[in-house]
Amino acid sequence: MSFSYDHPVLRKEDILKEKKPAFQTQRTNLTQKDAVSHSVADRKEDNDELRLVLFGTKQSGKSSTGDMILGEAKFPSQCLTKSNTSINVLHGTIRCGKTIKIIETPGFRISELAREDVKVNVVKNINTATQQLGEEPHAYLYIISSKTNLDQETRVIDLIYRRLRKLIDKIIIVFTGFDFLQPKGLSRFTYLESLPDKFKTFVADCNGESRIIFFDNSRLFNEALAHTQVSKLIKIVETLK
Repeated sequence: MSFSYDHPVLRKEDILKEKKPAFQTQRTNLTQKDAVSHSVADRKEDNDELRLVLFGTKQSGKSSTGDMILGEAKFPSQCLTKSNTSINVLHGTIRCGKTIKIIETPGFRISELAREDVKVNVVKNINTATQQLGEEPHAYLYIISSKTNLDQETRVIDLIYRRLRKLIDKIIIVFTGFDFLQPKGLSRFTYLESLPDKFKTFVADCNGESRIIFFDNSRLFNEALAHTQVSKLIKIVETLK
């Protein structure tokens, strides 16, 4: 086959010049398409996954809250064991269309917060959770028993402000034992109104009541109740992603 170099369209050099840019453009478009595809896949995977860290004092209801979210008993409970959780515990499940990963950090006594080593360990355990999950948690669930003395609980809030302030934008306050309040005729509203001023300031810094949830842990495996509570929690977590 011969080429007529007199004809500009059929010159071999021109053909090569014409094809080369076209090929480069095609490669660029494919690369961009692949990048978009991977980006969409990454977003979908992240949207389908919830990474939660539970922290709070001993007997606050962290384990029962974790079990409520998972839909089965996985976390060690003080009611069933002689010792509390002493290390971070990770469990996961698929529920409500989400892959949920939960880390329960060791509990601590409020009276122990006067000790520097306890404060250091609390902060260390919460920060270590990110490494265990492999990625940043979507939310930190601050578990508080409705039976607790909230004036004493403000010591935990002081610790958060001083050493964990960066987490405030992702903290969800979970009051456990709502079943304890109901026989006393206390509603969510009246209970929140009774909070100490320092606690109310903390609630406001955590974006107010939109990031507060009450859990009834007494009927742990009441599927209808659990589904309602977990669904509400998921909606709150989604606003933080």
